[in-house]
Amino acid sequence: MARLIIVRHGNTFDKGDTVTRVGGRTDLPLSASGLAQADALANHFADTRFVAAFCSPLMRTRQTARAMIGMHTGAPA
Repeated sequence: MARLIIVRHGNTFDKGDTVTRVGGRTDLPLSASGLAQADALANHFADTRFVAAFCSPLMRTRQTARAMIGMHTGAPA
């Protein structure tokens, strides 16, 4: 049976950062805590075989997706 897994990208601001209003098209990278969240997702899904992965072109979504599928493909995270 096929499963659809939907995840949200990690944090773009860390505790203590000055949070600014961010629109959906603002291309911010993951913060240190966001990278840790992406790594936690990768570990959680380590035994999951992905047939396909889709994300928006924004840097934070690509970083999250790469962390998740990088474990399976050997692709750089």
